[in-house]
Amino acid sequence: MASFFMQWHGPNGLTKIATKVRFFSQIFMEELTPLGIEFATNPNGYFDTVAIKVQESGFSSADAVLSEFHKFGINLRKIDNNTISLSFDELTNMYDLEQVIELLVSIKKRKFSKDRFMPFEVFEEKKYARVPAEIRRESKFLQQNQFAMKFSETNMMRYI
Repeated sequence: MASFFMQWHGPNGLTKIATKVRFFSQIFMEELTPLGIEFATNPNGYFDTVAIKVQESGFSSADAVLSEFHKFGINLRKIDNNTISLSFDELTNMYDLEQVIELLVSIKKRKFSKDRFMPFEVFEEKKYARVPAEIRRESKFLQQNQFAMKFSETNMMRYI
């Protein structure tokens, strides 16, 4: 599984980035669901953004959660008074993923720890769950030459 994390760039770089981003969202939801975090995001139809139901997850308010994340220089999006979200992108790494999971767990338990919540090796055991068939794109896409030459989201945005 470790090799999965090393093969995101190359000829199909944008597709690999999309797979990585979705995999991070999947891991995030899989790790937090057993801890009582309730998601507003459809578990069968998500990509790079995950929304959390704040009060149903045991947090006092969206603002309180945002405030705790801001202390660590992490920005989340406040959708409304009971919903926050975060997005993963091509620059997100395993440390970032572990950090946001750890922080949410710490806030939920009302205890902040300098110790890591889980070793990175736990993530290597995760298996990528393919996008459900009903929302999976089966037609060809990004066939034009310029897409094959762009190896990052940033380069693609600059091109566009």
